[in-house]
Amino acid sequence: MSNFEEEARAQLQKESVFYPEKQENLDRIVLISNLPALEPEKERDYKVLLKRIVQLMALQVTQVENFKQSQIDLPVTGQVCAIRFGASSEAAKFVQMFHNSTSIFGAKYLLQVTTCAELQKMQGPAPVNTASDKQIELQSRFDHLNQADVISQLNLVTKRQKLRICDFVSGTGLTQQRELDLNGQIYQTAKGTFLYTKDDGKIKFYLDSDVPVFTVVLTTVVDHIEVTDCEKFVVCYSKKEYQNASHYQVQIYSVMEEQMIFETEWQTMSAFLKLEEHLRFNSAGTYFYMIKGNILVFFNISLEKDFLEIINQNEHQMNNIQAICWSPLQNYLAVFQKSKQDMPSLFTILRPDLDPFKQKMVSRTYYVEQIRLVWQANGRQVSLITDTKQNTQIVNQLIAKDFPSTQTKFPAGSKLKDFQYSFDSKYCVSLITSKQNPEPTVYIQKTNTDEKPVKMISLDAEKLHFCPKTNVFVIIGKGIQGTSTVSFVDVLKKCYLATYEFNIQAFEFDPYGRYLAILDKQEKGTQLNILDSVGTCLQVVQVDDIIDVKWRPVDREGLNLSLEAEEKINQENFLEQYLDRQKTLTAEKATNQAKKYQKLSDKFTQAFCNPKDIEFGQKAAGVKVELIRQVFPEYEMEYEEIEFHEIFKFNETVTEITGEDFKEIKENETD
Repeated sequence: MSNFEEEARAQLQKESVFYPEKQENLDRIVLISNLPALEPEKERDYKVLLKRIVQLMALQVTQVENFKQSQIDLPVTGQVCAIRFGASSEAAKFVQMFHNSTSIFGAKYLLQVTTCAELQKMQGPAPVNTASDKQIELQSRFDHLNQADVISQLNLVTKRQKLRICDFVSGTGLTQQRELDLNGQIYQTAKGTFLYTKDDGKIKFYLDSDVPVFTVVLTTVVDHIEVTDCEKFVVCYSKKEYQNASHYQVQIYSVMEEQMIFETEWQTMSAFLKLEEHLRFNSAGTYFYMIKGNILVFFNISLEKDFLEIINQNEHQMNNIQAICWSPLQNYLAVFQKSKQDMPSLFTILRPDLDPFKQKMVSRTYYVEQIRLVWQANGRQVSLITDTKQNTQIVNQLIAKDFPSTQTKFPAGSKLKDFQYSFDSKYCVSLITSKQNPEPTVYIQKTNTDEKPVKMISLDAEKLHFCPKTNVFVIIGKGIQGTSTVSFVDVLKKCYLATYEFNIQAFEFDPYGRYLAILDKQEKGTQLNILDSVGTCLQVVQVDDIIDVKWRPVDREGLNLSLEAEEKINQENFLEQYLDRQKTLTAEKATNQAKKYQKLSDKFTQAFCNPKDIEFGQKAAGVKVELIRQVFPEYEMEYEEIEFHEIFKFNETVTEITGEDFKEIKENETD
C-alpha cells in the first residue's frame, strides 16, 4: 500500500469512517459439495436431505440449542450446501470429520468439505475496496437508471432529536453538510419534500433549514395525524366521548393555506377498519373518500375557481367494508365487503369521477376469512390476498377493458406472511408458512402469466423488501444470537448476491433505488452501513449518537413521474437491456479466460512429469471453483491462479520447479 493510501486511511479512521475490507467469520462458514441432486418440485426429498445434514452431520459438532435450521443454505436442487456455525472450532471439527467422507450418503457421494477461509487463501489477498473502484463499479451497474450524477441526501437523527444532513455519493462517501435543531420528533413526507414536527398542537413544515415554511395550528386535541401522499393536506383523526357514546371526528387542513378546510363527525365505525382508514386521499390529492356508517362518499378537491373547493361527488351503499385501498397512480378505489356467516363476500373497484349508475365496475364474490389488498406500483393491477380455512390464495385483478384476473394457490394449510411486487410489476415474491413446514418459504412468480410460483428457499425469514427500480429483493431473516440476516436475491437469476448479519436498529432504501442504509447496533457502538442495491457494502461509519436514518431526494420533483412516464420506462425496459449487455460482456470475458486457462494448463502439463497428479489437481480445483460459483457467486476468482496453486500443491513432492522456470512459462503464455 502506498504512503498516500496509508495516510488517507489514517485520516478516514480519525473521522470514524471505515471502508469495508472484511470478509467476517469466514472460518465459521463450511461449504459442502457432491451432495445428492434433487428435483425442485419434490419438497419431501428436500426436507429429508436437510434433516440428514442437520442430524447426521451438523449436530455431531455443535449443541442442539446452539443450532438453527436457518444457519443452513441448501438450494432446492441439492448438490451443494453452506452451513454457518457459531464458532470456528465447530467448523474446523466438521471439516475434519466429513471431508472426503462417504459414510453419510454412500460411496457414490464423496463429500468435499472446506471453509470459506480456505477458499479465500486460494485466491490470495482480497483486493482493497477503494472509493474509486466502487465508483466505477456502481456506474457500470446503474447506467440503466440514467442518474449517474444524482446526489442522495441522508438525514441522520441524533439522540437529542437533531437532524444531521449529509450527502452521499458512491465515490466520495458520506459528507456532512449541516445540522438542524427542529425541537421535537422528526418526520418526513411521502415524497421527501418536507420535514415536519408535531408539538403543542402545531405541525411545522421545513425544507432545508430550521425555519418552518408552513405552520398548521390544530383547533382541537387529536389522536392521530397523517400528511397525505401528495403533501398538500394534513388529516387529523380523533375519538370523542359524549354521555357514554363514542363520536369520531376528522379534520382536514391545507398545508399551504395553513388552515382547516373540512370537518366532519359520525357515530358508527366499521368493525374491520382503523379510524384513519375511514377517510383517505388518493395519491394526486384530487379526491378523497369518507365512510359514514354504510355510506361511502367521494369528494373532489377543485381549484378551478382560483380557490380550494370541496365538492360532494357521489355516494355508494357499502356494508361491512373489511379492506379499502386507492390505486397508486390512477383514480381507482378497491373495496372488499365482508358478508355475514357463510355468505359470499364482495370485491368491487370504483371510480370517484363517475356516478353510481355510470360505473363500469368489477365485482367478484369470495368465501374468505381474511383479506389484504396490494396494488402494483403502476396502478394497473390489484392483488387480493385471501386466507381461507384451507390455504392462502392470491387473485390478481387487472384494471383493463374486461377486468381479467389470474389466480395463484399455495399448498394446503399455507398462510401468507408477506407479499411484494417488483418495481416494474413483472414479478412478485411471497413469504409462505404452512402447518407441515413452519419455517417460511420464499416463492417467486411472474405476474400476468399462467406460470406457477417457483420455490426459492426455506429459511427463518420475517420480511421481504424489493429494492426500488431494480429486480433485486431483500430477505430479512433471523440470524445467530438475536441478530438479523439481510440477504440480497436476484429475481431474474434466482440466486443470492450477498448476505450480511446485523442487529438492525433502522433500515431504509434510497428513493433513487441505489442504496440501502442500515443502523447496526453492536456492543461496541452503533455503525451506519451503506450498501448498494445489489448487496455491495460501500461504507461503514461509527455513529454512536444516531438513532434513525432518513433518505431524502435532492431533486425532489424528479421523482414525481406521470403515468405516461412510468409506462415509457417499463416499455423501454432499461433494466433488461442493461442486464443483457452485462450478460454479453460476461460471456466474452469467460471465453477469453477459458482460452488463457487452456494455454496455461498446456504449459503446466509440459512442465510436470506426473500426469495423474496433474489430473487430480485439475479436478480438485474445478470442484472448488464450481462450488464457489453455486453457493457464493461473489467470490469470483481467476482460473489460472487457482489452477496453478492446486497443481503446484499436488506436485510439490513429485518435482521441483524454480522461480526462473515459472517466469519463463508465464512469459511464453503471454506471447
